[in-house]
Amino acid sequence: MVVKKKTLLKKKTASKAQSHISVRALAGTGKSTTTIWGCTEAPKGVTLSSEQIPIIEAMQAEKYSSVRFTAFSKAIATELKSRLPDSVETCTNHSLGLSTIREAIGKSPTIDANKSWKLCEELFGKVSDSDKKRETMQEYNQIKSIVSIAKGTLSCNLPLSQENGGVWSGSVNLLEDACNFYSVDCTPKSLDKALQVLVEGSRRPKWIDFDDMIALPALNGWTPEQADFGIVDESQDMNRAQLWLASHSCHRLCTIGDINQSIFGFAGADPSAIPSIESFMSSSPRGLLTLPLNETRRCGKAIVEYCQSIVPEFRAHPSNPHGSVDWIDHSKHVATIQGWFMERENFMVLCRTNAPLTKLALSLLKLRLPVQIKGKAFAQGIINLIKRLAGDSTSTKALLSALEDYEGVETATLVASTRQDADQKLVELKDKCEIVRIFAEGCSQVDCIINKFDQLFSDENKANCITLSSAHRSKGLEADRVMIIHPELLPHPKISEKSEFNRTQERNLAYVAFSRAKHQLVLVKSPSKFDDPEE
Repeated sequence: MVVKKKTLLKKKTASKAQSHISVRALAGTGKSTTTIWGCTEAPKGVTLSSEQIPIIEAMQAEKYSSVRFTAFSKAIATELKSRLPDSVETCTNHSLGLSTIREAIGKSPTIDANKSWKLCEELFGKVSDSDKKRETMQEYNQIKSIVSIAKGTLSCNLPLSQENGGVWSGSVNLLEDACNFYSVDCTPKSLDKALQVLVEGSRRPKWIDFDDMIALPALNGWTPEQADFGIVDESQDMNRAQLWLASHSCHRLCTIGDINQSIFGFAGADPSAIPSIESFMSSSPRGLLTLPLNETRRCGKAIVEYCQSIVPEFRAHPSNPHGSVDWIDHSKHVATIQGWFMERENFMVLCRTNAPLTKLALSLLKLRLPVQIKGKAFAQGIINLIKRLAGDSTSTKALLSALEDYEGVETATLVASTRQDADQKLVELKDKCEIVRIFAEGCSQVDCIINKFDQLFSDENKANCITLSSAHRSKGLEADRVMIIHPELLPHPKISEKSEFNRTQERNLAYVAFSRAKHQLVLVKSPSKFDDPEE
């Protein structure tokens, strides 16, 4: 526990400019604690490592009148606020962007998460008035996704054309490039309509959605209030809009991240975020100081050794327990989980895809074991698909028939596609459809299936509950024991072979999953090599 102390970062007195800082922190290396001590001081009696000392010294090389710590999520920002001095401002990328917009337009904008959808209905007609409601809903959802990725990646000419009233100045070709890179479905028609939504939306900066919070400052050249010293966490997960905010938010910048934990490229994060922000910092008059934090205090030595095949520089602190990496037969994994739960072990179960987690959850429920699957947003996406496919029908039989048709059409489209991410989209498609079929068992009505999703999927940290999670959603978590089911999917072979981008993202995902384990990493052998690993 870190005792809250008064900050060492006081009124600026130093005259000599110090370098910007990039802390490259691997999994479980104490990056949060180290940077907090950089804003305060290490507690008495704590021996700092040879890697922590230069980081803390670099952070304290100047004295400041204002310090801002930007976290990736509200939950992390709240936790940091309780551990940092009151003189250090804590915020998220979105709240920083929102305050910048307020300052620029002179008032608080109206925040509307459905802005893009409402613009679609305003420009192209209401779904309720359409003869083909299902197809219209599908098209508008596709447009929303294109608009979102365009804002995060700033797929336009910057800043927005002021002589044209500050309207979006991108092109269909720029949107298509972003969609292809980030695996967002698009058609020539949806791209053209998305561009119209972006243009019309940019004319209304007082009406914003969550993507606008981080995009509008960059698009309009509105710079945030400058802090003397800015600390930005999880820099590997930032998209281009967030990178712009970070680079224009302070006089001296310290970024913290792990290039090996960049796994959200599919969601719009810039896979080259750390090299990009480091390039900006190194080209500035201050220059750049890059410091490593490679020594983990989380993972047992055997687990670190296993991860070194992916990240060779990963090291265990000498005091870490040895730990273990164990393989068990598929027939024993449910009993192992049951035993861990009865012994009140601290553990979680991970998988690359969600369908195997769903099957496992139902098996555990039959044993009357409490269970949750991380991923409320993922579940909501499938619920939306179910409602769209079911239409006015309440019958599970009709839903499954529509699901079969949907899967057939989508599969044929992806098989014929020349996109480099076609195999990845096929995996995601099969995963979603298989989950619907699993939940449909024993249900005659669609509402019954939806209720199962509501009961099983949650992002809350529930006490006395078995936690199942996809590898993506495990980032930021840790447990004494971690079980990986279908470890042959980490990295996923079919996705990895398509491009260097996919290969790197999958490699990073395997490292993230394995490094969640503190004392024991358990890998479950698949039942048979003939099993379909994508299920």
